[in-house]
Amino acid sequence: MAFPRQVDAESSNLTPSSGPSADAPPLSKAAANRKHHSIAEHGNYHNYYFHRTPVIPDARLSLLDPALFLGQRVLDLGCNAGKLTVEVVTYLGATSSHGIDIDPILISRATQLALDAQIPTCTFSEADFMTSSSTFFASSSLSGSPSEKPFDCILLLSITKWLHLHHGDAGLRNLFSALHSYLEKNGGTLVVEPQEWENYVKAANKNKALKPMFRTLKMRPNFEQELVEAGFSLEKIIEREEGGFTSSLGFVSHFLALFWSGTNHSVSKSTTMAVFTLQAPILILAALLAAAFCGRHLTNLLSRFQRNVAILQDYPGLRLFFHPHTVFGLLPRIPYINCGDQYTWRERNALFSDRNTSDVISLVSVFPPARAFHLADPLAIKTVLADRQRYTKPTHLYRALGHYGMNLAVGEGEVFRRHKKIVTGSFTEKTNEFAWIEAARVVEELLGEWDHNLAKGVDGHLEVKVPDFLRLTLKAGLFIILATSFSARPPWDDNEPSALPAGHRLSFREVMHGVVTGSMVKVMAPEWSYKLPIQRLRHVDECYREFGLYIRESIAERRKLASDPRESEAGRKDLLGALLYASNLEKDEDGDGVGDNTDEKKRATLSDDELMGNMYLFLVAGHETTANTLAFVFTLLALYPEEQERLFQHVTDVLPPDAEPSFADFNKLTRVHAVFNETLRLFPAAVVIPKFAVQDTVIPTSPLEDGTPGSNVFVPKWTEIYINNVALGRNQKYWGEDADVFRPDRFIDAPDGSYRWPRDAFLGFSAGQRACIGQKFATVTSTAIISLILRNYSVHLPEDLDGTGAQRAAKGETFQQKVERVTKCSSFIALTMKTSPLVFRKREP
Repeated sequence: MAFPRQVDAESSNLTPSSGPSADAPPLSKAAANRKHHSIAEHGNYHNYYFHRTPVIPDARLSLLDPALFLGQRVLDLGCNAGKLTVEVVTYLGATSSHGIDIDPILISRATQLALDAQIPTCTFSEADFMTSSSTFFASSSLSGSPSEKPFDCILLLSITKWLHLHHGDAGLRNLFSALHSYLEKNGGTLVVEPQEWENYVKAANKNKALKPMFRTLKMRPNFEQELVEAGFSLEKIIEREEGGFTSSLGFVSHFLALFWSGTNHSVSKSTTMAVFTLQAPILILAALLAAAFCGRHLTNLLSRFQRNVAILQDYPGLRLFFHPHTVFGLLPRIPYINCGDQYTWRERNALFSDRNTSDVISLVSVFPPARAFHLADPLAIKTVLADRQRYTKPTHLYRALGHYGMNLAVGEGEVFRRHKKIVTGSFTEKTNEFAWIEAARVVEELLGEWDHNLAKGVDGHLEVKVPDFLRLTLKAGLFIILATSFSARPPWDDNEPSALPAGHRLSFREVMHGVVTGSMVKVMAPEWSYKLPIQRLRHVDECYREFGLYIRESIAERRKLASDPRESEAGRKDLLGALLYASNLEKDEDGDGVGDNTDEKKRATLSDDELMGNMYLFLVAGHETTANTLAFVFTLLALYPEEQERLFQHVTDVLPPDAEPSFADFNKLTRVHAVFNETLRLFPAAVVIPKFAVQDTVIPTSPLEDGTPGSNVFVPKWTEIYINNVALGRNQKYWGEDADVFRPDRFIDAPDGSYRWPRDAFLGFSAGQRACIGQKFATVTSTAIISLILRNYSVHLPEDLDGTGAQRAAKGETFQQKVERVTKCSSFIALTMKTSPLVFRKREP
């Protein structure tokens, strides 16, 4: 059983329905890994760049001298999906590039990538260049390459392990000789990145077909001796480590040798020992050379900084040494050096209003070198969100949401369109009604617990003290989304025996809490660190493993019990069923024709990993963002008691205390919707929405306050774009001089049409093709929770009841300062309140 369930009257008489035999049990992690590696036997992983490269462009390119590629024709052997092949042209100024790979699917993706980026000089072809390398590289014009001119530079990146394991020592030697003969004619460069020997061992263990050749190998990376014997001369070695992979760079060629060698802890240790055995004069010389290198590197960075400023035509904005959207942004705030942590939330609209410009500012950093625009202008934002061809989503920034597989948040291009088509179809009006019913049920359980724990307050009122309301909304939101996603109804009390299913060490609520709070750890910590005796790391790792087990069990259970996977055991049609049905279109195990392998149906399917990835997205991102918004809603209602009273009167007019809540009442609760939207305006779940310009383009801006027409901002290709949701929501041009004040009326249109709230200046759920597909689901859930709690209980701040708030006011604290203190928050996946202690008082009948 995947989740603990409460058996209701609706499902108590049901028996497992007949249908096809159950699928085989899900593979263990080790077995899944072996299967994965046997399919990608040549290293042709289809999600390689998703896991390897956390930045755009590829981090390895930043270590190479652009002069090596400027104006050159580049050949990329083993190009995978072509990301680096394209970036050599776009970032390092190569005249053209051509990628070769053995996998036709990867070549198809690479070709599409070049087409999307509109780079006609970047081409790709499918070929096995190892079968007869001497003849393959015999002529200047290679098979499949549109260029008749010889290549000036050849890339052999992170592929030597696979060539070595398949073709042995002799095959690799023959390749080196063939490449030298090819480059010798015109004097070219070879760039090599061998993998470490440890990775050979892992690959052979994961794919037993590689073991016979593995046992015959005598050559070892970094192949320096073999390359020299082939005729290359070693020019330079660059060592580095990158998250998830360790590698180092170097240069080898006939004239200028570029050599890339594997590095691991043992190599680093031996290198260090060698340094310590050197004589003092050599150490001093090495230090001087290192200083000269650093000076040259800094000069190069400053030159690129000046070039980026010029490219942006010196558009007004921020000029910083450290890029604020990297790990360096966590450093303290220092003018012209760093903005400091959480700067977009801290500065809000002041980031723009303090400058005499439109609501667009530029950002240029020295390290890492980058250029960007911050947008808080509705017209500019609307233009960017509406054009997915020119402005793409930097999916690498969403790695925390892609832990279990590709999903709607981390996909782009055709992958995104396929996921959106399937997932959007799962959020129907029936799903929203189901969400309302489950929210009402969960609130009823919560209120029952509160009624049981009522105690008299300082002035005799019956009340319940909630130390951290956010933890409660996270729990309530989780139970609602569990019911709507899996038809699972765990008991509200975690101490109930059924809260912990057999085979699990943690309840699902504990798992979800660990997954949400440990998301930053999971992104930053390397895999080996979870074996260290550090309780925090081990707990996060256990929560992520348990989460995967829960979801896999639930999927297997649904396939076993339901003839139609769209229906749960209780006969409900939930989100898991809708997605599972889509993922089964490609399979036709019972011969009923469901799995016809037509191209059209294949495009509308989800793999098991993608199914897992999307369920993870629903559970983590979906319930966390809603829970955080609800915590802000009730805190703001406590801060503004007059707004709370108006909302209470509205709720009781629509839902009298003795009335049964119905989904039909949802559209009538207009003031609840206004309160929810006003909270999202002040405290948006997504503080910044990142985009990336893949073409030279122009963004129009809105007219200025004095009526001056807006300008057109030139945005060069490969410029980062940050849609500043906080500054947009607090912009006085659109929301009035009281933009920092909680006033829900601003979201209620005037009946006579004299006032309509500015739709273009609100991004509570984003907009365009990337708008949140669960917008109505979240609004329905939140409306039910707010209405049903508020008609039974009033909400207050503890300090307003015990007198400490009055004492702070007497010492000079203003109301706005109180609001800032009480709603103090930070942002990672979503904007999260630091702490939310509240008191709920029972309303008189």
